[in-house]
Amino acid sequence: MKSLHIKKVLVDRAVVEENFTQEIVSKYDPSIIEVIDADKIDFGNTSIAQGKSILFITNYKGNFCKPCPGTSQNYICCNYHVINETTGCPIDCAYCILQSYMNSRILTVYANYSKIFDEFDELRNTYPNRLFRIGTGELADSLALEEISGISQKLIPYFESKKNVLFEIKTKTDHVSFLDHTSGPMNNLVISWSINPAEIIDNIEFKSDSINDRLAAAVKVQSKGIKLAFHFDPIVHHKNWQENYLNLVDLLFHKIKAKNIVWISLGALRFPPSLKETIRSRFPGISIIRDEQIIGIDQKLRYFKPIRLEMFREIYSRIRAHSEDVFVYFCMESKDIWQKVMGYSPESTNHLDYLFAESLYRRFPEMRFSKPDIEYYLAMQNKHDHAYQIRL
Repeated sequence: MKSLHIKKVLVDRAVVEENFTQEIVSKYDPSIIEVIDADKIDFGNTSIAQGKSILFITNYKGNFCKPCPGTSQNYICCNYHVINETTGCPIDCAYCILQSYMNSRILTVYANYSKIFDEFDELRNTYPNRLFRIGTGELADSLALEEISGISQKLIPYFESKKNVLFEIKTKTDHVSFLDHTSGPMNNLVISWSINPAEIIDNIEFKSDSINDRLAAAVKVQSKGIKLAFHFDPIVHHKNWQENYLNLVDLLFHKIKAKNIVWISLGALRFPPSLKETIRSRFPGISIIRDEQIIGIDQKLRYFKPIRLEMFREIYSRIRAHSEDVFVYFCMESKDIWQKVMGYSPESTNHLDYLFAESLYRRFPEMRFSKPDIEYYLAMQNKHDHAYQIRL
């Protein structure tokens, strides 16, 4: 991804004096900086494209740490937690759900990010014997704004100090040079990449880095002893999908040692029906809205099950040809898909959470995670439980 071209920096008057704010505004010409009252501004007339060159510094009024927004109890979630430390993304993937969110049209960073520490401490105290997987990258690419905010460098030392926590940074960029300036150990850090064949990146994932650049960055991270993860998500059905994805799996394992991969996820393209018109308007003629799809139980457009099964089986089999031990999971799929592709299915969200913990404990003793107790995990409440949501 090329360097960001910010045309306007808007600063909430309430955060002008914050050190975080001053660090950022010092990087820009004063002529593009404007102090505003956040409650009086309206971004409704800002187009998606325009918003990608506007930076807004303010406070986040909700909770930073939240359960990953799994969409339906009919699909297996994994009890992952997300940190919404940034909103809005300069990368322009045609399928991105952020296009549907009015408040995500501009690039927003939050001066009160230190609330993350208190929130996670409270969350962790709820289940002190659980291995928490938590990461950034839900409402923005984790590293697309790193050169501006430096937020990853602020979060890594905090999570490194915690026991039984794995902190994931998710990206489609090659922006890993910040690691050269991050001091201290990074034993429980995972940097992950969403990966797709070059044909998909070039035609759908606009303004993102190439697959070669992403994997070159992953090789650099691997050389530092930091663990990696990869997300084949979204898997996009296209004319040469089989050849392209199988070659991508081969390329991945040629570049990266299986012993350094904590997990690989598989997820087929899916998005809300309401997003289809936005995609059509912004990217005329793009192929992903011409494919036959159905509305799934989660009310998202998905490929027909036979198509998903065929793609999953091919990609999963190729992964297993390279490694029998790398943990592979589906993102938001039914037990039936798990069973037909992998030959087994987690019994529940909590069971999948345990399987993650067991794999991490067994495969990465250097991370010094506690041995997971399956009964403890199965007894936990999950995000669909009302009391659990109130505690968060």
